[in-house]
Amino acid sequence: MPADLRPCPHCAHDHCRVITVGGDNDDTFAVVCEDCHARGPTDFDADAAVFKWNLRIGMDAFAHVLVKQK
Repeated sequence: MPADLRPCPHCAHDHCRVITVGGDNDDTFAVVCEDCHARGPTDFDADAAVFKWNLRIGMDAFAHVLVKQK
């Protein structure tokens, strides 16, 4: 996982990667969690897709998700 890519907001795993979504001429990018298969917002720029994935609005309510359970 890239250093600037946050863990999955749904399952808290860090097995996330940027994928290409779309056809040949209109490729977009998104971050996907390889554990729970959650997919973040898409964008025509990979860095912007990572930014959107990392953007957590109202995460105080979901802070428990970011703590990995053993």
